[in-house]
Amino acid sequence: MVSTRALVPNVVVTGASCDWRWVQNTIVGNQITLHNYGTTTANGVVVLRSEDEMLGWATSYSNLAPGGDIVISLPFYVNPTDFPTVGAKPIRILAYVQVDSLYYLTSAPTISTPMIEMYNNNAGYLVDPDGGRSLEMDDLNHQNLYDVARRAAIAGDDTSIPYQTAAAILATVNSNMTYNENALSPLYTGADIWVINDNFNGICDEFAVLYGSYSRALGIPTRRIAMLFTIGEISSGHQINEFWDGSGWIHVDATGNSISNPRVYTDGLGWNIYDIGAAYGADDSRSALDGPNNDNILHGLLDMQFWVPNGLVNRYC
Repeated sequence: MVSTRALVPNVVVTGASCDWRWVQNTIVGNQITLHNYGTTTANGVVVLRSEDEMLGWATSYSNLAPGGDIVISLPFYVNPTDFPTVGAKPIRILAYVQVDSLYYLTSAPTISTPMIEMYNNNAGYLVDPDGGRSLEMDDLNHQNLYDVARRAAIAGDDTSIPYQTAAAILATVNSNMTYNENALSPLYTGADIWVINDNFNGICDEFAVLYGSYSRALGIPTRRIAMLFTIGEISSGHQINEFWDGSGWIHVDATGNSISNPRVYTDGLGWNIYDIGAAYGADDSRSALDGPNNDNILHGLLDMQFWVPNGLVNRYC
């Protein structure tokens, strides 16, 4: 039986150190600090609960002296059966005090920033067929930063399979971005941080970079694909993405708001694609032509590496 009736000893959550990366099928660590403001020794239970599913994990504490503090380790198993959707996970920490056979809720703060549930890339789950290359963090992709991952989590929130997540991210990136040829020289490519700080301006390069960071942040292996083409007398280039859904590489174009339609360029737009490859390993120190290192603006060619994955040419050309 649980009651919210005020009761002494008053045990309050005064601190929390939580692992914000909720990788499915893994245990995430959390450290919860309690303080006893009451006048008697307290025993009870502390719970960490996802407000989406209203499910969580609990552990007990005992002999918390009046005026004392205790730090409790509360591991949390991210079971996708119980927590089936990736994205933003607001959490609440609940402290209960036990008196005889009753439990009284004495503190229940909501954590101000959500945790982020993501797919598991270990063996047996959503493994990157590119050996980690399509999940890498480099000078363009900073999905390890909480602010980037938080935005990704909101974009892909409440989705449960990679294709669904990828489609939700596509809708968000296409909606948030403004195609602006004056944002940067077309020779340069802005990193995800630059795009966010510049109010989501850019061309296809920046659309693809931001899409890739968001998708990778939720554990979806994602490539950035660069192509060169001619149409009539015009020669130009374009950048898109491919994501791994667990069984194949799926085309996605954040600029054109298109998914699973790799032949749209040749069959639909009449492009003659004469060169295509996947970009990786962005390193701002390779070229000085784009300005100082670590400014989140990279040379679109000289700061990159390129490779041609198996099947890429046949899918698009």
